[in-house]
Amino acid sequence: MRIVVKYFLITLGMVSAFSLHAWLPIPLFLGIVGLLLLLVIGIKKNYKIIFNKEDLFLVLLLLFVFTSLTLNDISRTNINHAMAFFMVLFVYYFGVRSLIFNLKLEMKFINKAIFIGVIISSLYAIFEFSTKNYIPSLSFVNEYIYRPAVQDYTPLYNGSIIRARSFTEESGVFALYLNAFAPVGLLYVKERYKTLKFYFLVFLVAISYLFSFSAGGIGFLLSSIFLCGLLWLVNNAKNLRVNIKKASIFFYVTLVFIIIISMYINQIISFLYPLLDKITLENDSGRFARWQMALSLFKDANWFQYFIGVGPGQVSEVFGTGTTSFYIDRLVENGVFGLACFLAFISMIYMKLNKLQTNRKYVYFISLTSVLLHYFIISNYWFPFLWIIIIIIQLESWKGKVENV
Repeated sequence: MRIVVKYFLITLGMVSAFSLHAWLPIPLFLGIVGLLLLLVIGIKKNYKIIFNKEDLFLVLLLLFVFTSLTLNDISRTNINHAMAFFMVLFVYYFGVRSLIFNLKLEMKFINKAIFIGVIISSLYAIFEFSTKNYIPSLSFVNEYIYRPAVQDYTPLYNGSIIRARSFTEESGVFALYLNAFAPVGLLYVKERYKTLKFYFLVFLVAISYLFSFSAGGIGFLLSSIFLCGLLWLVNNAKNLRVNIKKASIFFYVTLVFIIIISMYINQIISFLYPLLDKITLENDSGRFARWQMALSLFKDANWFQYFIGVGPGQVSEVFGTGTTSFYIDRLVENGVFGLACFLAFISMIYMKLNKLQTNRKYVYFISLTSVLLHYFIISNYWFPFLWIIIIIIQLESWKGKVENV
């Protein structure tokens, strides 16, 4: 079963490429295999399904999902979304976590597998970007990457540059994957290898990340790093000491960087304009219109639907498209109670994160926060990224309690 978990973690970024079916990506397939092994072999070894106190809020959320399904008009779309939500939580969260905890897998094992996946995805993103834009004679290789959900995809940046998406369905999802797992994977490298190798791999991942040209990904990552800095200052305010030498080096390096940037500011702004356009929401890619459509359903709902929602997948059923916002989806489709349950669950995870007695928590904070921020502009709850980051935080918390006994 260890080998199943290992390859599940390595292939987390393959949520589109090599899928067995449009609705059965490699991570979900391996997660189902692992869950079946847990149920079959685990009976003999007395394995258990792990349940934490914060999970009560997820159970309540599922209850509201199926309550809103049964008490509203039911269509095939509604049923598909309800079952998909159940499957995602049962496999990616409860199943994978139970496997990891019962097998007593160490953080080294988990972070190493995630690191391997990040490097594989980053290397392919660089190859994909290079061949599609500058080496067209090799671009045919990309056509052999089987993607049953989204095969034809040519996203352009600035009207001419083809963005990288690696093994995900589109460039923004690739940035989301890196936001979630690049910090964790690079943490593994930093703790075990020399500084030069670490910075080389940081450069490699950063290049692949930039090739995605994801305005949301970059903005949410920077926001998460800023919030992480504030958290670190709050936790270390009493023991904070300024190293004059390091502060001076940082000041002069920053000054030189600003001078260089100012020399080419017009060219830089011209090149980055499409990114800035999205970050400032001048170009919202139609998201505002979708949010308004979805919220109109909530506005026109009856008092009962305010609390339990209009039904899973109802936004897609009515308008033929989703909201591209996970939180608006939860509010409209699962009601105030459903959204409140999810936010309560996340709040408990953050409390557990801040109690960790290790500096790793700042890395996990960046991963978790950047994913949660990204969910303001996407609604794809079927990705495993958020749930695996949460499992890692829970595992660190559990190990910390064991060590302190």
